[in-house]
Amino acid sequence: MIEELQRCWLGILWHVFVLAIVFAQTAVPEQLPPPEQLKPIDGYYAVAGLDHEGRGYFGTLLISKYGSNYVCTWLLESGVTCKGVGMRDGNDLVVAGLTGGNICVFRLTITAVDGKPRLAGKYATGDLQGSEVLTWLRGLSL
Repeated sequence: MIEELQRCWLGILWHVFVLAIVFAQTAVPEQLPPPEQLKPIDGYYAVAGLDHEGRGYFGTLLISKYGSNYVCTWLLESGVTCKGVGMRDGNDLVVAGLTGGNICVFRLTITAVDGKPRLAGKYATGDLQGSEVLTWLRGLSL
């Protein structure tokens, strides 16, 4: 009974999550101000991506400021994690990380939707490439 309830709740959360991503991707990104006027990007993001075979995946991403760099932790619905460190280069965030013993590199362009950060770009791991859209969920403080 408890397992059935958990599966039910996970199913409901999954559908809400997917609808939120689809809705967020239809919003038109705004141009960001010059880098010196940019707002912080640290926080929680919804991840919607396409792997090298065009299959979709979803998850969450935590971006935390660490000095002048960023620590990034992805957790995908499949249970796959990727942890990395990145640096901001103007309106781009460049991250190098590890997932399952493989090196992955991300280049994500920072834009804004309704005044909140939105990141989109590509990644490479080995000889494979994919793409992701990261939609703002909330900041680090409750």
